[in-house]
Amino acid sequence: MVYNSHNHPYQEKTCNSVEICHCYDPEYKLGTASQFLYDYNCIKDLRKKRFDVILQLGYTSSSIWGWLLPRSAVVTTNMDGLEWTRFQYSKPVQIFLKFAEKLAIRYSDFLISDSVEIQKYIENKYNKKSTYIAYGAEIFENPDVTFPDEFDLKINQYDMLIARFEPENSIEVILDGVVKANNGRKFLVIGNNDNDFGTHLKNKFASHENIKFCGGIYDLSKLNNLRYFSNLYFHGHTVGVPIRHYWRLWHPIA
Repeated sequence: MVYNSHNHPYQEKTCNSVEICHCYDPEYKLGTASQFLYDYNCIKDLRKKRFDVILQLGYTSSSIWGWLLPRSAVVTTNMDGLEWTRFQYSKPVQIFLKFAEKLAIRYSDFLISDSVEIQKYIENKYNKKSTYIAYGAEIFENPDVTFPDEFDLKINQYDMLIARFEPENSIEVILDGVVKANNGRKFLVIGNNDNDFGTHLKNKFASHENIKFCGGIYDLSKLNNLRYFSNLYFHGHTVGVPIRHYWRLWHPIA
């Protein structure tokens, strides 16, 4: 079973034969702080059911409820990135995130690291072993030269960047480099830019016509083709990406 927000656009009760529990999420009322209540609601619900395995994808808000997880279940946590290193957060938030990391270690039976460096950090910091599981990927094997293109692009004659609009993702320094290079190629910046940082970047680079802020593109086929036919693709992330819309898998006893 996967727990998911009751407000999520996907409202079916199953996905690929996996049962979904749409748990109450007050995000529409409380904003980001609601994730603590959402996690509490999920854990309160799972305590009513008999589960033998709990898989947590991230720990930022669930860790404070770790003491509520049933002791009879095997708790496995994907530790994600070092959230407390993100300089977008204030010092008090960074302190909390570091504390949350410690709680996740304490209340987990098994740990998963999605990078070798995270694995080394956990072992050095907490003297705990974790299993390294790399991110998976599907090989893109069927490019389509006729894919829809509203940006008037030519194959291998444009560069691009896909990123969450956060300062840690190096978008600004990459675009500064694009301006200095002055190579004349179009540069696509893909990602939801509807925040203060996005507004700052759009204003800063408004006079550079080759830089195109495309907003979020969620059609995977379109994204794959854009990447495939680009001249250069930039990935500038410097720290872990925060988990907000995550899934948790609760595996019931047979």
